[in-house]
Amino acid sequence: MSKAEIVGRGLELGVNFADTTSCYDPDAQGQPCGHCDSCLHRDAAFAAHGLTDPRRAPAGAS
Repeated sequence: MSKAEIVGRGLELGVNFADTTSCYDPDAQGQPCGHCDSCLHRDAAFAAHGLTDPRRAPAGAS
């Protein structure tokens, strides 16, 4: 499955993606770096569904 397919399936299953991460180099609080290949692919997967990765969305945004 592509990352976009994984996100789509996760959405169907009700996965709380705010509890998941794919980052190769998260900060000390576990927040994704936003620059590694994994972060970029994950961002693109959410964008394919018209969404923003909840781990990278500004506070208070959904």
